[in-house]
Amino acid sequence: MEMSRSAAQSRGQNVHIQIPCRPLTFDLTLANAYPFHSHDDFGAIKGYTIEQLMATYRDASFRDRFRANLASLKPGALFHGNWEHMIVGETALAKNAGLTGKSVRDIAAEQVRDPIDFAFDLGREENLETGFLGHFLNVGE
Repeated sequence: MEMSRSAAQSRGQNVHIQIPCRPLTFDLTLANAYPFHSHDDFGAIKGYTIEQLMATYRDASFRDRFRANLASLKPGALFHGNWEHMIVGETALAKNAGLTGKSVRDIAAEQVRDPIDFAFDLGREENLETGFLGHFLNVGE
């Protein structure tokens, strides 16, 4: 894009780049974490029951495989491990209401935890009913 813009400008043409001014937001819970399904290990569990997901999210080896997926992204992956763009939208338990509106990255940093561990543990604590908002597209400045 940059080369095309520069080439057009060098020919005296006005170039105006247009992007959406707002992020595309995804509402999700860990019961249906569809933005993660493009990752190998999530794709394999997308039809699981709540009970199967609860056990899977507790499994340290699953968490490690998901970390590995995020470290080597495949083309077309919607979620890139950008936990700063995954916000706690609504908690199922009143005791967790103070997390609402905060990013998974920031909460995990406050708790000195890995964001995957925080997100999965919060989801499991709330029976996978925690509502998250994922701002994964159109988030550039």
